[in-house]
Amino acid sequence: MGGIASLEEACFAKWQERRPLAVPDGAVHPATYEASDPKLLFILKEVNDIHDPNWDLREFLRKDCGRRQTWNNVARWVTALSLGGANRRWDQIRDVENVRRCRLRGIAAMNVKKTTGSGSSDWNELAKFASEDACHLKEQFGIYEPDIAVLCGVPLDWIPQFKGIDPQHTRRGIEFREYKKAKFGIRFWHPQARYPAQFLYYSLADAATEIREQSRISATNGN
Repeated sequence: MGGIASLEEACFAKWQERRPLAVPDGAVHPATYEASDPKLLFILKEVNDIHDPNWDLREFLRKDCGRRQTWNNVARWVTALSLGGANRRWDQIRDVENVRRCRLRGIAAMNVKKTTGSGSSDWNELAKFASEDACHLKEQFGIYEPDIAVLCGVPLDWIPQFKGIDPQHTRRGIEFREYKKAKFGIRFWHPQARYPAQFLYYSLADAATEIREQSRISATNGN
């Protein structure tokens, strides 16, 4: 079994047989992702309107750190999902311009729809792609086996590993599912959702804290 980079290459070779214009994505820096604790995967809707046939989300995040509207919040969420993230002061979290590249280096990010779209997603089209590409989505997700996957504005059911698992909810109503022991998917807002950044940060941080605590209690009780 190869490392993440070779597994991604093989996965996309098959994906592009079906969809020649599929844009690669995944672990920004594979070795850093493999060493990360927790391992974080962010699943988004679709590729933005990109006209460069050689464009690669991983390379984009390594070099340019992405669009501020999306990736500043994702960089903050890396802290939100870490141990103690809910206890951090907002004035320690707000400014990520100088640390965004470092924060994003250790994540994986994948789109459900690998071909380009516009700023406003067509939900039926996205659902169609999720259904038609389910085997590829399952394979790619399996490469990363994240400790926490954040589904950013998309249903958990669109990823095959979460199908058939009863949803659970935090006290504040955030949906999550445990796909393997102590490994979770959280359905959350898209990073560009029109809510204050601090609202999004602490909503996710509180959810992660509660989910970890529930998992700890379950393990202690032998469930």
